[in-house]
Amino acid sequence: MAFKKQLPAVVIEVGSAFWRVGCAGESEPRVTVPTPEIFHQLESKHATKHEWASSLGPYVSSLLVRRAGCKPKERSVLVLEPLYCLKNFREALGYVLLKQMQVVSLLFVPAPLPALLCATPASTAAPPLPLGVG
Repeated sequence: MAFKKQLPAVVIEVGSAFWRVGCAGESEPRVTVPTPEIFHQLESKHATKHEWASSLGPYVSSLLVRRAGCKPKERSVLVLEPLYCLKNFREALGYVLLKQMQVVSLLFVPAPLPALLCATPASTAAPPLPLGVG
């Protein structure tokens, strides 16, 4: 039985000013684009999940397929979302990626978390600093 080679995950960082898309393990994002103005308008009027999905579908598809050169059906996706991310936005993005683009798997992570994990003593070769009490 032959196993299919696992391709690196696509990383999408959602920001208020820019979206960055790249592959895990690469040193820099493949694509950095400004956040469309329509997203700011939808955010300010507290849009429904359906309104978000209708705007996100074509945008995310063009980002992944045309600009980043990825085939979504073959890859897992990691979304770095802002801490203040709206529930309707998150659900709509999940719907677009899982149902419309049929990605292998999807994980939402708060954007500051990877930086914190990289800064922990367990991720470095140096032993942790012992703290005394008393």
